[in-house]
Amino acid sequence: MFHSEGGLMSFEHPMNKMKAMPRVDSEGAMCGANFKVDKYTRVNSIPRVGSEADWTEWASH
Repeated sequence: MFHSEGGLMSFEHPMNKMKAMPRVDSEGAMCGANFKVDKYTRVNSIPRVGSEADWTEWASH
């Protein structure tokens, strides 16, 4: 998983969005979340940066 401007993404399935699934302990209380790939929600496209991009700002970071 990684986070970008587009939100939480999966390395294995980058064209699908991630979905938070509540994690419940043995007493029935919510204690966190697991993230799974949402098979029904697809990202239309992944933004690409071509070689013609201006990288001068990148050097200043």
